[in-house]
Amino acid sequence: MKSLVIASFLFVTAGAATASPPPRSIKVSAQASERIVPDRVRWRLVLNARHRDLTKAKAASDRQIHDVLATTRRLAVQPSDVQTGKPSIDKEYSDRYSSIEGGRKFVAYVLSRTVVVRQRTPKRFDDFFTGFIKSRNMRVDYELASSKAANLQAKAQANAVIAAHAKARAMVEALGGKARKSDADQ
Repeated sequence: MKSLVIASFLFVTAGAATASPPPRSIKVSAQASERIVPDRVRWRLVLNARHRDLTKAKAASDRQIHDVLATTRRLAVQPSDVQTGKPSIDKEYSDRYSSIEGGRKFVAYVLSRTVVVRQRTPKRFDDFFTGFIKSRNMRVDYELASSKAANLQAKAQANAVIAAHAKARAMVEALGGKARKSDADQ
């Protein structure tokens, strides 16, 4: 047992004696940002129609969809910029449990649909907002976006790489070293 321990110790020592030191390196990070001015608005409308009779809930939902689509036509939105989602139907029950009636009591069907509208002219934001909130039983969300976001993100990433490279070069020179050529130098 003692000879096995000594042999492995000698092997490790010999291995360590012949290994070259790892190359010296500096790790840096940097960030860059670009200003983005929104030139688009993405509207998400969630329409809810509620009625005890499912056919009446559907009819109310159809009227809501019709009103929203009429609003988009009035605002000159291209049909390709309007997307209607499939309807979902839920049953709503009262929260009170009735032992006489044998459980929770059915209240109504709730029919929900989502409509997504892409607005290409943010100058008319108030016109869109006012037009969409006229319908009752609706949740209105919006998101500002830019059609140039992908290009600006790529530009910001490139600027961050340039800044990190300059920072690394400055650190090497401050330590009295000499930086080797990298892909960024070429």
